[in-house]
Amino acid sequence: MNQTEQNQLVEAIKTSEKCQRNWDLNKTIPQEHLDIIETALTRCPSKQSRIDYIPYMITTKELIHRIYEKTDGFVTDHTVSPPTTTTNPQVCANLLIALVTAPDRDKEWMSRYGKDNTSAILSSGYPLGEKAGEEHDRNLGLKKLENKNTLLNVGVAMGYIVLVANQLGYKTGICNCFNGSDVKRLLGIKSNEAGLPSVLGLIGIGYADETKDRKQHMFNNYVFPSYSEEKNIEVKKL
Repeated sequence: MNQTEQNQLVEAIKTSEKCQRNWDLNKTIPQEHLDIIETALTRCPSKQSRIDYIPYMITTKELIHRIYEKTDGFVTDHTVSPPTTTTNPQVCANLLIALVTAPDRDKEWMSRYGKDNTSAILSSGYPLGEKAGEEHDRNLGLKKLENKNTLLNVGVAMGYIVLVANQLGYKTGICNCFNGSDVKRLLGIKSNEAGLPSVLGLIGIGYADETKDRKQHMFNNYVFPSYSEEKNIEVKKL
């Protein structure tokens, strides 16, 4: 990698940190770039190559806008009661990605032990895969490990997507403020008795509106605060 390529990579890393709040919807992401983003979605690292999420890539403008309408919740004024809020326009991009928890058939509880350990014995004394052993582990609270692994894998995927998109020259914005039930309904996803699956996050990708500051709301004059200058991570070098 030459110096120019290194500088481009560093710039992509820095821009990927920033949330884009407005978009130029007159432009369209070419198919070859959508294919690269799809590769990042489906081939990024995960623990034991687990399938913990189902990705949705949405380019239909009407559907994206309807999902955007379900993102009201960013507090703009804490001094009034009730506080005033606004929507999160980073969602209303040229491309919207939703990450939804995988159905149970694709997320076997025992997969955390590995795919080929079918003769292993659990600490409980039960053979791997038996329902009694699985229930024993759940009662011990080991389900928390499963949830941790899921969130870890989804976090890796989101970071991958955002960085790759910025390397391609796009802006990005992550959103976790939305009505999950409404978003699932718009995506045609039915919930089970436990309310699953869950929408874990939304990522807007696309062309910035060059006529506005990146922090200005796409549909009104509100300017979102930025805390990037306050982000000071000390790296311990040993």
